[in-house]
Amino acid sequence: MFWSIKKSRALRRVSTKLAGKPDMGLSFMNALNEGGFDAIDKLLKQQDIYRRELYEIVHKDPNTQKVLQGYNISDKELDDLYSSLIREGAGVYRKGHWVAASTLVFAFTFEYAITQKRNGDDCFSRACKRLIEYFDRNETGPLHN
Repeated sequence: MFWSIKKSRALRRVSTKLAGKPDMGLSFMNALNEGGFDAIDKLLKQQDIYRRELYEIVHKDPNTQKVLQGYNISDKELDDLYSSLIREGAGVYRKGHWVAASTLVFAFTFEYAITQKRNGDDCFSRACKRLIEYFDRNETGPLHN
């Protein structure tokens, strides 16, 4: 129970950081105009720190640890999965969840994302829509297409 509360707080905090501002693209342009490439580099390093915080949550949770081990997921594959979720449209908020981050920290959604990603791009694109729907409907348990 205590871990669940701690995990929820950590997820909420890191999700807020990862989601950034609605005008994140403008932030990069402003940084480029005001501080050049050094400012862009700083923004990218901050995002990298936030991602590592997210992955730490994934590694500490007993349920997602089982998924990591069962599918032999490396840190690089975890990072690729998060990037793919963002790229395919799961970088959105639904019912208080930053879908890309929440997908990784709950075992059922994490396992679903991994299997769909390994099935190929077409499956993964549909899977991202399904994950958004899952959080939008406040579903729990295993996902079904």
